[in-house]
Amino acid sequence: MRKHGADIQRPWEIVDFENDHKDKEYPIIGTFKQAQTGETERVRSKYLFGDEGASSFVRERLGFKLHHKDPVSHIWGVMDGVVRTDFPDIKMKCTIHSDHGSIMVIPRENNLVRLYIQLASSTDHDFRSRKDATEAHVQASAKKILTPYYITWDRVEWYSVYPISQGIVERYSLDNRIFLGGDCCPTHSPKAGQGMNTAFHDALNLAWKLHPVEAGFADPSVLSTYESERKLIAESLLGFDAKYATLFSQRSPSASEVRGVSKYGDHGDHGEDNGFIKTFKANQEFTSGYQIQYPANGFNWSSNHPATSHLFIPTRSKLRPGYVMPSANATRVVDANVVHSEQEVSWNGLFGIFLFAGQPPRTSQTLADLAANFQRKNSFYAAYERTDRFTVSYHERDNPHSRFFTICTIFASSRDGIKISELVPALFAL
Repeated sequence: MRKHGADIQRPWEIVDFENDHKDKEYPIIGTFKQAQTGETERVRSKYLFGDEGASSFVRERLGFKLHHKDPVSHIWGVMDGVVRTDFPDIKMKCTIHSDHGSIMVIPRENNLVRLYIQLASSTDHDFRSRKDATEAHVQASAKKILTPYYITWDRVEWYSVYPISQGIVERYSLDNRIFLGGDCCPTHSPKAGQGMNTAFHDALNLAWKLHPVEAGFADPSVLSTYESERKLIAESLLGFDAKYATLFSQRSPSASEVRGVSKYGDHGDHGEDNGFIKTFKANQEFTSGYQIQYPANGFNWSSNHPATSHLFIPTRSKLRPGYVMPSANATRVVDANVVHSEQEVSWNGLFGIFLFAGQPPRTSQTLADLAANFQRKNSFYAAYERTDRFTVSYHERDNPHSRFFTICTIFASSRDGIKISELVPALFAL
């Protein structure tokens, strides 16, 4: 970041902030303290984004309440360390259910293994005392659950104890200037790895909207869609997580009584008897981020919009406004590499225009007409055309013609059937 003129200073923590409305461009005043020296500094900014976890200072300072869906019902420990064990699958991501609880095993780098270890359920007589479990207590629980296998630790890198509960903050933003994201919005278990995934999507959703606002392309009111879109996803996440965490934490029959999924592999339906496996498979699209569904708003068209046409959502099309574009492989014409189509347009703040151009040369005239209309002076594309486009590098692939749009043309044809110079207009060829 230094080569781009940015200097990162740490460790600093935020100790106060307010929107004083005195400076229209930089209305936020934040007070920060250097954790080692105690030095404080006040900074003005355009926006404030709080993403500091379940104990968020920004959320508490705003007075936004966290509404819990269910009371705490399970306490878990998580431990990173180098272990010795005769458990055969310690180098595989797997789950263990026994009469004494459950463990999730996640192998890591440098011989480390992360273990999520069930410590107590609300029905246990010592439920409350387990919230303060020590490193030794966490290890003792792991040893008990793994019986008859043994496990010891050569060293422990880190451990923590946490309660499982599903909650969500009542608001995600204030004045379209202060925003919350990540784990300070929904709280849930870490079992499905959705905390970081959700935080990335929060940041991406807000960042691409800030770009057109700051560039003068959009009104600041569009930032209100951040809360309506991301809170809806958080609600869906909590519903999935509550079911998943319950299945994971429930006391299962002994190993000798359970038909293991691995015994049958993918050659039968026996593994589907396992509710844990069924739930995980049924939600694979959601946990991978490919089942994001945003509601109708200024960005996402709906059938209730006054502008209607059968071309908006063609028959048999899997594309839907507000949904993630389905992942598909395509062969890139210039170098014959197989790529993911949705990754061919960079996440650089521009709008991506994907042209599904059918089979050449049948569609060549249609493409030529479309390119001609794009370049008309009163078209939406020409309105944001680069004035320096004739001096742009020949190798610029993302935005050679516009600073607002990137175009990706996809043909339903083999690479050999595409002659770029003959079939693709210059506007769509770069």
